[in-house]
Order: sequence, then structure tokens, then C-alpha cells
Amino acid sequence: MRSMKKILLSVFAFVLFSSVGFAHEFWLDPVSFFSKNACVRFRVGEHFSGNNWSGNFEKVRLLEVLNHTDRSTSNAQQMLPNPGDSLQFSLPFTGTQLLVYNGSNSYIELPASEFNAYLQDDGLTDIAAWRKANGQDTARSREYYQRSVKTLLQNGTQLTPCNYPTELPLDIVPLQHPYSLTKAGSISFQVYFQQRLLKQALIRTWHISSSGKLTAGSIAMTDGSFTLPVTPDGKWMVSLVKMVPNNADDKADWQSYWGSFTWGYY
Repeated sequence: MRSMKKILLSVFAFVLFSSVGFAHEFWLDPVSFFSKNACVRFRVGEHFSGNNWSGNFEKVRLLEVLNHTDRSTSNAQQMLPNPGDSLQFSLPFTGTQLLVYNGSNSYIELPASEFNAYLQDDGLTDIAAWRKANGQDTARSREYYQRSVKTLLQNGTQLTPCNYPTELPLDIVPLQHPYSLTKAGSISFQVYFQQRLLKQALIRTWHISSSGKLTAGSIAMTDGSFTLPVTPDGKWMVSLVKMVPNNADDKADWQSYWGSFTWGYY
């Protein structure tokens, strides 16, 4: 396993904004991706536009800043003494670094019609097929879900590697450095689930240009990687959902992981 250097976010301010219930996308949204001092908002919502999340350390399993040279673990409660939303800290390294977040499980029940639409929208055809084959497609869903997200930050002009898997259970890894693009091009990605390469998934893509225009799309990943055309402008997100049967207890039938990766050119 590639090693990485990490520093705990032991000195920062969290600001509580508003309480937000269940929503589909969750992402890290820096005020600036290129800055020595970071202010990162935790967003929850739809269509790359959402509200500030109002979590605290009780919802955090992992929150750390990484570069490519070392790895360690941390205790979320020591890192997050206060409830809140916007994370403010000085970037600990020169060059490229990743802020990664993994949340603890939340529980939700949905009516069959809403759950079936959710499976359809996120390409979870294996789950939909199982429910239909087992006469469960009219049953209410019982689901644990957790968020597994990261964002790409840059301190200075030196581009250091960011093409390594992290400890996130669902991890989107760029194979080229997004900030090496100086004109329109493309970036390829791989996705890891529980530290193993994920072969198939529906990838959602989002771009908000510097003029504020939103472009959304999707890519059917079939061979363990996908390639996205990218212009070095505005901010970008790629996201996906992975769902498996829940074997931990009898409360939920399903365990889902919601992953996202964000980067931007300002």
C-alpha cells in the first residue's frame, strides 16, 4: 500500500449553519482550491447545489489531510470538539494534498417507489434485480448509508502526486493530476471499494463553470476505469453510490456508500 503523509486537523473552526435531512449528494466544497488557508464547506443536496451540512464529530469516522509520503490514523472526537460545518485550517504541506472524510452510518427507510427510483437513478441494477426476483420490489427499504468523500487542494505551484488510494471505503482516484491541465483535455479515474478495484458502476459527473453554468452527465463504468473530458475552469465533481446487502444486524437490509471527489481551478 502506498504511504501518505497526514496531519491531524487539530486547530480549526467549525461553524454551524442549518440542519439538513436526507439528501442524495454529499461533497466537500472549498471556497478556494488554491490557497494556503483552506475554508471547506460540507455540502448536502442535489445537482451540485446544496445546503451546509450540520454534522459533528459523532458522524465522523475519518477526517484528515494527506499527501503522498506518509500515513497515520486519528481519532475523530479529538479532531472535532465542536459541532458545525465549515472547516478552516492552514494547509500543512507544500504542493498537492487531499482532504478526506468518511462518515459513520445513518439509517433511512423509503417507500418502495422512491427506493426503486433511487436504484434506477444510480445504476444499482443488481440490487433492483434481486428485489424483483425475490418479490421485494414492492417492499419498503431499510438502509444504512455513509459518505466517503474527498477534495483536491493545492498550496503553491508544485504539483505532487494525488493518484493513490486512501483509507476511504469508496474511493475515486484520478490517474492524471487534474491541476496539470492547462487546456481542455481528459482525466481518467479508477474507483476502489474496500481497497479493491471496482469494475462496474454508474458515475455521475458535474461541472459548474466560472460563469455559473451547470453541466451534468453520467458515465457507465464497465472495466474498472472511466475517462472524463475536462476543461480547467470552475469546479468539478464525480460521484457514485455502491450498495451491498447488510449483514451486520437485522435493522437494515442494505448498506450503501456514497462517494464523491471534487476539484476546481480557482
